[in-house]
Amino acid sequence: LYMPKYNIVAKDDKHPLYIQITKEKFSRVITVRKIDLRKGLSLSSYGPFPSSGNVRAVLKMIRRIFPYSDHKLGKRPCLYSHIGLCNPCPNEIIKTKDVKLRTDMEKMYQKNINNIKHVLSGKIKSVQKKLTKEMENASNNQDYETASEIRDQIGKIEYITRQQIQTE
Repeated sequence: LYMPKYNIVAKDDKHPLYIQITKEKFSRVITVRKIDLRKGLSLSSYGPFPSSGNVRAVLKMIRRIFPYSDHKLGKRPCLYSHIGLCNPCPNEIIKTKDVKLRTDMEKMYQKNINNIKHVLSGKIKSVQKKLTKEMENASNNQDYETASEIRDQIGKIEYITRQQIQTE
């Protein structure tokens, strides 16, 4: 019987990567190597993914469509909030004194997290239908800026999910 001298199959001894959405007031989207189910910190987990580069690329594309937070709560808005990739930032939501504005921001953030869950679960068509309905409602209410933002989100989702053409 031939036994290799070194571990050829799993040479890096790393666990596969998972995308995890935490169970907090403002859920965070993070990547983890091991899922600890005993603690109950995770709201939902997606994976395993063998390539960390691909996971980070997917999260980067998703973040441009649905901004989310990956940091713990602090006193100042995060760097991503300054460039619109953590919008609304949970740190800004907490600081907001106006109750109506705060609840609107919380709803918007939770809507982004729910859309991310649906996209990661493979329910992309339902997200597109829901966004199309929101866009039509905004357009009917003559809120054209919101409608154009939603239209751009739909376009980005279609771009990242369309079939890739191989040229040889």
